Amino acid sequence: RGSFEHPKTRLLVGDAKRFIETSEEKFDVIFSDLPTPSTAKDPVAALYTTSFYKRLRLRLLPGGKIVVQSGSGHPFHMEFHARLSRILHAFFKTVSPYFTFIPSFDEPWSFLLASSGQNPLKISSPQVNKRLGNLSKHLRFYDGQTHESIFKIPKHIRAK
Repeated sequence: RGSFEHPKTRLLVGDAKRFIETSEEKFDVIFSDLPTPSTAKDPVAALYTTSFYKRLRLRLLPGGKIVVQSGSGHPFHMEFHARLSRILHAFFKTVSPYFTFIPSFDEPWSFLLASSGQNPLKISSPQVNKRLGNLSKHLRFYDGQTHESIFKIPKHIRAK
């Protein structure tokens, strides 16, 4: 619906590692929705390293955020999520896990939101709805209530 044509949006398709290593460009938000590496030798594994996230941190504007997919949200498959969370904690004040059910995967999936700014747990449902304003009528997934629920995760998962 025109989101990729919005003047504030820039979709880059290419080698993410090369771009981050050669660019000095700064961003408000970086979304990293890459495949989960199956082994350490998997080519995408280089995009889940301490050095890569250190470079990503340098590409953020003040108050910027990074959102990454962090693997299956199934309680028996949380190793990758936990490892990635530890890496992000080295560079960001706040690392907030969240989970949602992905119908095409037929299971919950995990994500991490990392920033040096406000903790998303401290943003209330009314605050989210106020920020969304008229945009909320066009969103099928996200509103204030959803925001609060995705960041409230069970204790046994928070402990990982």
